[in-house]
Amino acid sequence: MEAIGFMFGSNRGRTSKIFHYGEHAIVLNFIDDDPGHVQSGLYLWPAADTLCHYILEFFRTYSVDLVIELGAGCGLVGLLTSKLPGNNGVILTDYDPGSIEVLCENVDANLCDAVCPIYVEQLEWGERLTNFLMEKLLTLGSHQILVAGSDLLYCVSIVRPLFCTVVDILKSRKGSFILSTSFDVGDDIEKAVFSICEKNLIRYRFVNETNKLSSNICIFELV
Repeated sequence: MEAIGFMFGSNRGRTSKIFHYGEHAIVLNFIDDDPGHVQSGLYLWPAADTLCHYILEFFRTYSVDLVIELGAGCGLVGLLTSKLPGNNGVILTDYDPGSIEVLCENVDANLCDAVCPIYVEQLEWGERLTNFLMEKLLTLGSHQILVAGSDLLYCVSIVRPLFCTVVDILKSRKGSFILSTSFDVGDDIEKAVFSICEKNLIRYRFVNETNKLSSNICIFELV
């Protein structure tokens, strides 16, 4: 089956903007339009901005020295972390070739003030981690790893492969998966996520006190 993220090619009209988070500025190329219900990483999804604000606080609390962004799309979240002190590396991942192309452009536009290397890697959820990822998990940093994702829960069928990949990454060393969602994911997706967490001994907590994945930030960690 053709990946949903392939619906638009990277040649669709894009714009370039600068986003500011505290003292940090991120130059970003993306499709400047409301994505609606279309799943394409070439848009800037609302949850990415929300997650950026939260990650500034997270980095002040935890010793994070490696960040992997899943379904990175334009790469806003990962690019912000590349500018935060203490980080030893950022790996932006996506499966869509169009998103990979845009990610490479955005990395080039933000290298000048990055404090660490930034890598781009194609990754399919649910498959074995690439040799490149495995190598970086072993060699970049020695403290906590942060896996980040924004508006990833767009259908029930991706829940299992997504969390299989998250578990494979977090088994390598201590860390957290922070998932930001800006829309109502629906009961079926929530049930699927919580079921997988129970089976894989994944604990979770919500940043907002709604106890819902919808329009919230949730932090997942292996027990």
